[in-house]
Amino acid sequence: MPLTQAERELLDQPAFATLVTLMPDGGPQATAIWYRRDGETLRMACGASSVKARNITRDPRVAVTVIDPGNPYAFIQVRGAAEVVADSDLARAEFRILAHRYMGEEAGAAWAESLPQTSDFAVLVINPERTSLTSAM
Repeated sequence: MPLTQAERELLDQPAFATLVTLMPDGGPQATAIWYRRDGETLRMACGASSVKARNITRDPRVAVTVIDPGNPYAFIQVRGAAEVVADSDLARAEFRILAHRYMGEEAGAAWAESLPQTSDFAVLVINPERTSLTSAM
C-alpha cells in the first residue's frame, strides 16, 4: 500500500519505533527499535534468533508505532506483514545505515564495527497493509 506524503515525512524522522509481534500464545511482544523507511517498506535489523525474529517467522503479522519527535500527540501506526531475511552480511550493512541515522556517521560507524563477528543477524522488512496517521493538537 502506498504511503502518503505526510506518513513518509513522519517516518523519515529518526524517531524510535515500537514493533509489536505475536508470541506463540497470541500475546503481544513490544520492542523499541531503530528503523528506516525504504520506499514503501520499513527495515529493521536484529539478532537472527531474537524473540521478534522468531515471532515473525512463525506469524508475520506486526504493528509498528512511531511517535513524531516534535509533537508527542502525533503518531503513525503501521500494520502489515513482516519477513525475516536471515543474512548476517545484509543485516550488518543495515545496522550500519541505522546507526548512522540514529547516532551520526562517526559514532554510528564505531558502533557498527563493534558488533560481534560471530553473531547471526537478520533484517526485518515490514510491508504495510494498513496505516493510520494521527496528528492531534
